[in-house]
Amino acid sequence: NFDNISAFNVNNTQNYYCVDTQKNLYSKNYQTLIKYCNLNCNNSFVLPNRTIYVDDYAFKNNINLLSIDLNNVKYVGEKSFYNAYNLENISGDNLKLVENFAFHKTKWLSNITNTTKLGKVLIKYNGMEENLVISDCMCIYSYAFIDNEYINKVVCDDDVTLINKYAFVNNSNLREVFLLSTNANILNSFSFIGNNDTLNCYMIRSDNMVGYEYGQFRNCYQNFDIIEKKQINCLTTLTHLDNKITKGSAIYYEFNIDCAKSYTFQST
Repeated sequence: NFDNISAFNVNNTQNYYCVDTQKNLYSKNYQTLIKYCNLNCNNSFVLPNRTIYVDDYAFKNNINLLSIDLNNVKYVGEKSFYNAYNLENISGDNLKLVENFAFHKTKWLSNITNTTKLGKVLIKYNGMEENLVISDCMCIYSYAFIDNEYINKVVCDDDVTLINKYAFVNNSNLREVFLLSTNANILNSFSFIGNNDTLNCYMIRSDNMVGYEYGQFRNCYQNFDIIEKKQINCLTTLTHLDNKITKGSAIYYEFNIDCAKSYTFQST
């Protein structure tokens, strides 16, 4: 149990780990923050410039931090900030991927009501669109679309490479999802919950995914199909989600037809 650690000490001959001035534990050259000292009384923290990974559970159960700047961090591991319940401000313009429940039980996440991105991670969607393209995002966070009753068709552009557990939960009108990424690990059996009976899920055929993985998805999603890249007939520029989520136009790719249909993207 590392929750009550006040300091880490690393032998000078150690080649695999290092510590900062606050005695937090890192991998060599500060590339990965392995564990933050929860007994550190500081209420804010800025990750070092060289740190690009935050390990699983690194800040779990921290009670002192109010604000954190992820700085150059690109990847945050599973439950990294889980139950850091006083944490109310998180910044991270360079963030690309977040694992399941990384920010759960933080004040920051609890206070989010509008559509929100953190770097390239879609944390929360609160729009009223029926047909939605998700682009300029690499990751969809857990419960981002929970209980959204408006969405009917969703296209995840090929920028989207990871859909967390429970990203789409209880979306009663969701009928079709198209995954344009060829990343074999884009989703798991819990990415869409409460939608399985009515959901048609389509994934681009990928050389990276072997047969048993296709079988796994088919077992979890009753209406799961593999499509060829050539079935996407019309590619046009998409309006990218930015941190302000401004209104614009978005493209929903129809499959097996000769054109793409354009819809208006609106969000609160």
